[in-house]
Amino acid sequence: MKIRTNLGIAATVGLLAAGAGWHQARGQIGSANYNPYSGYGAYGGFGTYGGFGAWGFGSYWTIDLGTLRGPQLPRQGSWAEVINVTSKWIVVQDEQGRQYPIASDAIKQFLIRWPSGVDQLTNASLVEATGVNAGSNVVVADHLDIYEADAQRLVTPNVTNLFGANRTLASLDEDRSNQFDVNYYVSDQEAAIPNRINIVGNPTQASPLQIRVNATNWMTIQPGNGGMTVTQVTLGSNSFARKGDIAYIVADSSAPRSVNVSMLVLYKTIPLRQFSN
Repeated sequence: MKIRTNLGIAATVGLLAAGAGWHQARGQIGSANYNPYSGYGAYGGFGTYGGFGAWGFGSYWTIDLGTLRGPQLPRQGSWAEVINVTSKWIVVQDEQGRQYPIASDAIKQFLIRWPSGVDQLTNASLVEATGVNAGSNVVVADHLDIYEADAQRLVTPNVTNLFGANRTLASLDEDRSNQFDVNYYVSDQEAAIPNRINIVGNPTQASPLQIRVNATNWMTIQPGNGGMTVTQVTLGSNSFARKGDIAYIVADSSAPRSVNVSMLVLYKTIPLRQFSN
């Protein structure tokens, strides 16, 4: 079986926001009504990689020696479901039934999201929130991420003001704008987006949740109208992957035997403390 690809080119995404919610993806993977590639064009021609044998899974494809192209995932990022795991490989399947083997050493950044809650915070935790700037050091957010132990190297304590399409404009930029009459163009659509704040810091109390950055900056985090979800972000490992996990994948390139991935994020349905190898 030859593999033929029609792959569009698009940008990657950030660490923690990945298209539609993972819970929506979990509920709709395999549904004809769910298409995580909507608007990106057709990605047909991959086929289904059956057969088992080599490296614990088998021969998932036959390489076209004329092109030496392996299986490819959309570079925009896409949802898939884990269907098999070994210590060196993860095989995922998208909602159209196409399967992609991913070698462990072909993943640049491997992360896992575990459901959690503010009751799990300690003073040593690092938390991250992005939400609407409500004034008076209040941020209204619908999601909170927790980082513990080695995962804390993924973030840096900071307060960042965001406007428009997640753009930043420091005070120095505003001063230069006034001094040199520099125009920082903002479209009408961007101007309609409320100003937001991204904060990373240590929690000082849980109710109401307050986050402190260094000794001088602190913010109160309030849930939005729909509440606030909380996840713990950890560094990834194949030992934590299980069949049925939902994965968000940002592909980098294709090799004859694996998809090279710039980011793979697994979404778990149980807290880390309940997980057992």
